[in-house]
Amino acid sequence: MTTQTEQVEATKRCSKCVSEKLLEEFNLSSRSKDGRQVKCKQCEANYRIANRDRIKQRKAKYHISNRDTVLKRLKEYRSKNAARNREREKSRYEKIKLDPEKYSKYRTATMNGRRKSRLLYPSHTKANSKVLSAIRSGKIIRPNLCSSCGRQCKPEAHHDSYDESQWLVVRWLCRKCHCEHHRKYPHLSV
Repeated sequence: MTTQTEQVEATKRCSKCVSEKLLEEFNLSSRSKDGRQVKCKQCEANYRIANRDRIKQRKAKYHISNRDTVLKRLKEYRSKNAARNREREKSRYEKIKLDPEKYSKYRTATMNGRRKSRLLYPSHTKANSKVLSAIRSGKIIRPNLCSSCGRQCKPEAHHDSYDESQWLVVRWLCRKCHCEHHRKYPHLSV
């Protein structure tokens, strides 16, 4: 004799709207015994919309007081997910490129950012243009290796100083090492 067992879907009562809902309608939480939050997804979304500014201020305060921890976690996340993030950015750029209006906005924003950078750091711009013209004229020869990691690539010129007398004194770093250096020493970038 076969018996049919009735599958009962697990439910939970929301602490905010006090209605019985399926477990799937609650976000995951490692703090509670059942592994779900006490408020349903809808109530949580309503709370976040109503208190957007307060949440933003609380997060900003946390980021300021725990800057080192936040930066460490961010660095770990970026290194773990570098390939995935590159693919996501690439697909985002491809979508933007297909829409003429969005692409126009993107180009304008990029040009404005570059213009702003040129105005804020004129010595950087002059130093970079001097290096480029020295490469074109043959005064400086760009090597095929990064001076930091030794990887074969087309390295970028890194200036340790932006004094006019030091414009042609550069270290050749691959893109990765160059970005890493500026993240490690942001105060030296300005």
